[in-house]
Amino acid sequence: MKIKSIIIMLLPFFGFTACHSQVKHAKTVVKKVNGNCDMCKKTIEEAGTSSKQYQTVWDVDKKLASITYDSTSVNPDLVLKKIALSGYDNESYLAPDQAYKALPECCQYKRNKPGAVLVKEENTQDTTVKKAESLKVDHVAELIDAYIAVKDALVKTDSKAAAAAATQLLMKIEAVKTDELSEKAATVWLNQVKEMKSKTKAISEAKSIETQRSHFDELSVSFHDFVVELHTGVTLYYQHCPMANDGQGANWISKENTVKNPYYGNVMLNCGKTVETIK
Repeated sequence: MKIKSIIIMLLPFFGFTACHSQVKHAKTVVKKVNGNCDMCKKTIEEAGTSSKQYQTVWDVDKKLASITYDSTSVNPDLVLKKIALSGYDNESYLAPDQAYKALPECCQYKRNKPGAVLVKEENTQDTTVKKAESLKVDHVAELIDAYIAVKDALVKTDSKAAAAAATQLLMKIEAVKTDELSEKAATVWLNQVKEMKSKTKAISEAKSIETQRSHFDELSVSFHDFVVELHTGVTLYYQHCPMANDGQGANWISKENTVKNPYYGNVMLNCGKTVETIK
């Protein structure tokens, strides 16, 4: 009986350890999450779990959620938003009233309206779906404009202007905060930001236009993946030059559909085509 009791006591520990081991670069935070019962536990843990990116275990008695997340790709704030959107207030976010009222009667806990931010429900049919809001509009414009400034300098084959524009772009990149991003955009950002910073810094420090153009190609791939998730309302054009990189091709983003090639400038200014329109 004594051995059996020890095993029972250790089961939650092993369960948590197994959960933790599935998440790479794992970090864990413990947050207060309201709820009543095992049905609440199921909903909270489902809302707070996404494959190997983040996993949540909620303690029914203590009303505490242990959130284990991949620190390189996930902000735990995003997990708490998802939990709130499923109907459960927590120490950071309040559930939308409609999501709370949709809970079964036994799950409708006493709401004390703590000092937390109300999460707006964007889709009344699916409270876990949010419009992919990104940065504030002015931040979006500044980030895109800084990238475009680097592109324009390369079009003019002006290495000094490209270096100066890259310095400004690096400042805009470093100013981005993941809590201003949608979950998907934040995930892409965290996956790409190291590469973006590295290539932007390299452009700012390079002495030759050829080196700058080489780094700009790699920067543009990462920048594209992020911009696609921004949903800014601004139309952008992803363009491709088949001649760059010794015939391997290279891409860039432009605000205009007319091709102005940053890899060759006036030598082959209009070489290339638009391969994707980003709206």
